[in-house]
Amino acid sequence: MAPGSAEPRDRERPAVELAARDRAGAYLGDADERAHLQLAARRTGADQLADRLVYEGGLAWSARWLLPVEEVPHRTVAALRGPIVALWTVREVVGAVAGSGEYGVWSTGGGPLVRGRGTGPVVGATTAAGRHVLAGAEGALLCLWEAAGGAPVELDRVTLPIPLRSLAAVQPPDGVPVLVGVEVTVPSGDWSMLDTATTGGAVRGWAVAGDPPRLRPHPSPPPADPVPVDPLYPKVSVAVRGRECLLTGGRDGIVRAWPLDAGEGEPPVPLASPAAVACAARSDGRWVAVTAHHNGRIGAWDLAEGAPPESVLHDSHDAAAVACVRAPGGPPLAVTGGLDGRVCVFDVDSGALLRTIVVPPGGELAGAGRYRPTGVPDEPPGPEPVRDVTAAVLPDGRPVAVSVGNLGWLRWWCLSSGEALGAARLSHWGRAVTGDRRVVVATTGDDLRVYDLASARAVAVFPRAGPDPLSTLDVAGDLVVALDDAGRLHRYRLAHGAPVGEPLPGHHRDARTVACGRHPDGRAIAVSGGWDGTVRVWDLAAGRELHRIPVEHPVYAVALAGDGSIVVGAHGVMGVLRLHA
Repeated sequence: MAPGSAEPRDRERPAVELAARDRAGAYLGDADERAHLQLAARRTGADQLADRLVYEGGLAWSARWLLPVEEVPHRTVAALRGPIVALWTVREVVGAVAGSGEYGVWSTGGGPLVRGRGTGPVVGATTAAGRHVLAGAEGALLCLWEAAGGAPVELDRVTLPIPLRSLAAVQPPDGVPVLVGVEVTVPSGDWSMLDTATTGGAVRGWAVAGDPPRLRPHPSPPPADPVPVDPLYPKVSVAVRGRECLLTGGRDGIVRAWPLDAGEGEPPVPLASPAAVACAARSDGRWVAVTAHHNGRIGAWDLAEGAPPESVLHDSHDAAAVACVRAPGGPPLAVTGGLDGRVCVFDVDSGALLRTIVVPPGGELAGAGRYRPTGVPDEPPGPEPVRDVTAAVLPDGRPVAVSVGNLGWLRWWCLSSGEALGAARLSHWGRAVTGDRRVVVATTGDDLRVYDLASARAVAVFPRAGPDPLSTLDVAGDLVVALDDAGRLHRYRLAHGAPVGEPLPGHHRDARTVACGRHPDGRAIAVSGGWDGTVRVWDLAAGRELHRIPVEHPVYAVALAGDGSIVVGAHGVMGVLRLHA
């Protein structure tokens, strides 16, 4: 049955359950369709449906709770893999193309019409005859395809005198789409290099007309009105107005339909999207997620109930990282590191701020400096912004935190006294730091630097595997697990730094959070989150992806709790997922 269609008995179902099934429709073609339906049920408040799916068994993972933090009510139209790079609409039809080359065309009142995969980023349109077409320029060639299931069918191609630097599709009221391309600018000079000329840079247009459609030269249309701004994705440039709603293409590959007044009103919960999260067990045994939010608030969410914090632990602290630790006989502690140059220590049981540590100025990196106009005095140096923080317990029982800053300083802090215990300088600005009871591992993106936790002494430097910089780290036993800027998962042996197998392809770039722990069946796993709107679970020993869980929004933070929960902080969403043995 096509997603979005309704059986006769569906008319008797509660409206919220029908909404859950509609929302899951974008994912029902995948293998874990029951799990996707269960997640959609949580998102729409159909808790009875979600619980029934869990208790019936057969799910590899399930959503314990998902709470919108600042989400505006909207409808999911479709889902593609990779960020949406082209979006169009005409006569109740929506088409989209993702950066991965996947494309689709949907009816706004029903299911998908066409879905397939091309060779790269393209633009799309629907002709007056109702045929869905795709166009793309590569070098001096402009090609036109018809969207078809599986792979597009080529219709026409035009050789260009000058390659294009951009291509867009405009849908005029007459229904004949026009492709608008801007030529690259090509400077040229004579042999003496004394005389230069510039060619190219013109705006060219082609009408997509006929049946079958063909490319015909056409005057370029006047500039269109500015596209509206997506209230949840202000950096997404792809957005068009439908007849009754605003359609947007997200960086997570989701096409969304918003009410025209979606930007008005207060969010359901007055907390912003999370920036970082870590888990801790309180003294009463209840697990909480200590979360730093983008609006400067630090709060603790109950993992069992999904209750938002009644009051924040702290406010006005621009925290970029969170870590939790508990020394023998002491209370559970949460440590935050902020871009404001502060390291804050909290008692998780009481929520009290125990101490604030101001990070010293870092000094300029070698080969770097700041421009200062003549006559303008230099500003006094401020505390070094903190990019990441980790926490552990020293052999003598003292809890310690290690922070890494923008200017490359690793600093050891005693959490009981706030005393600085040691420092080391990286070769460049710091990106991430992690560790355990033995070692601290930090990266600038170019390599892995290992230090002894107790003495802050440098132990080893390991080169990275692959061309892309490393962005985030965690330690799992004898492995260092890292994500790179291309979304691939790396595994390195902590003893000698040798990579374990090839990097594992995963997220569509921009994956900046990873956490390691144990699967309920005992396997060592890593959980990662990316801006492609997915949480991925990896089997570290086998080197393969176990689960790909869609959460519909870019994922900023993930953490693994000791009770097996996966805490997910996404754009406008907080939630807990559970893996099943």
